[in-house]
Amino acid sequence: MTTSLFLDANVFLSFYLFGKDDLEEMAKLVKLIGDEEITLLSNAHLVREVQRRREGKIAEGFNALKSANFGREFPHYCNDYPEYPEIKSKLKDVGKLHASLVSKAMTDIEAKTLRADLLINGLFDLATDIPIDEDLYSRALRRVELGEPPGKNRSVGDAIHWEALKSHSPIFELNLVTLDSDFSSPLNASMIDGYLEEEWIASGFLRSVRLFPSLSGFFKERFPAIELSVEFEKDELVGRLKGSPNFAETHEIINKLTGFEGLTRGQIRGVFEALTTNSQVGWIATDADVKEFYVRFEDNAWFLNTSIRERAEELLEVESGFFGLPF
Repeated sequence: MTTSLFLDANVFLSFYLFGKDDLEEMAKLVKLIGDEEITLLSNAHLVREVQRRREGKIAEGFNALKSANFGREFPHYCNDYPEYPEIKSKLKDVGKLHASLVSKAMTDIEAKTLRADLLINGLFDLATDIPIDEDLYSRALRRVELGEPPGKNRSVGDAIHWEALKSHSPIFELNLVTLDSDFSSPLNASMIDGYLEEEWIASGFLRSVRLFPSLSGFFKERFPAIELSVEFEKDELVGRLKGSPNFAETHEIINKLTGFEGLTRGQIRGVFEALTTNSQVGWIATDADVKEFYVRFEDNAWFLNTSIRERAEELLEVESGFFGLPF
């Protein structure tokens, strides 16, 4: 099963400021969604909230940046020291660089082409949208009227998110990242509110929910080994395997891929595509190194199309159903 993840609006907005996470964390998320490891959940209200609050969040940092002053005055006695003219000269250069930076940043802010903008928009494009209809909206309003969590100050936004998540199926384990306390337990800020947890479990068989205070915290627990540079290296090797022109190169690529601890779903899909469509891989499927590499996915290739799994089993000369569900 892919990992289901919901990011509260404050997580997206923090990337415009000085949040707990940096843009590298968001780039990891884009990569893992593309590799079918994570299903990011969203809804129209979340998208509108991020768009509505974007300028205000950017202004919190940009206004301070814009007003920075590097033309400071020095006491007259500083004229007697040789460092003074050098400092004045360098501060003047810094002032010019600062003005250029502010101008370029303002252009990107107005055009909505900051790196944060591109990553956030990319994430929403990749996300699974949960429709919000009148019935769901009514349930959210009822939560607010009854004083039920999540949220505060009779705000309906978090209630909409929660009802949307409950309505989406299947989610066996929900990972929820938020920077505020709207979803957390009054007894333990790192835990989901007890009332919400009971409600979540009751809404579906074997359901569970986890709360994380940052995206980096989520990655540390769920994907501790993820490093973008390593993932891109694996992607390159998988691409080379699909187009391998001869047996020698196939053996070389398989040897390199074997050295990695694991592959993402997207990468597994790629190596099986290579096996079943490239004769320079499939024709040597029973060579010891190639077969050993592929059979390691016995419990991890069940999500592939049945025809691909069956063809792989034929080429590798393993029993029928070898790559089926592990239970």
